Amino acid sequence: MSGNPLRRWSIVRRPATWIRLGLLLVLLGSGALVVRFVGLPDLATVRRTVGELGSWGPLAFVLAYVVCSLLVLPKAVLSIVAGLLWGLLPGVGLVLLGAMLGAGSAFWVGRWLGRDALSRLAGRHL
Repeated sequence: MSGNPLRRWSIVRRPATWIRLGLLLVLLGSGALVVRFVGLPDLATVRRTVGELGSWGPLAFVLAYVVCSLLVLPKAVLSIVAGLLWGLLPGVGLVLLGAMLGAGSAFWVGRWLGRDALSRLAGRHL
């Protein structure tokens, strides 16, 4: 490759890149802060809350799973809670739905935050 090799790293000078990197770090760090300062509820509280939600409970669980997929929170705990609340098969279905939607959301956020950086580093438009 001819030319200045540091030119490939010109992305470091772009303010939009730093803003996106900052957003990514805030997103990752917010999960740790939530667990540290808010804490996780006990099973009795979760059961009571899900019972109060009625038929909206599974939807709320899936949305919570999506959010936890974007944050640095333990998803294995949520998977176990789904089994305890709804039983094995419905719990597995809710976890699979939440995990797939969370993975799609994480892909979208990663693509939005990192697309310009990767395309400049790769030297082509993605």
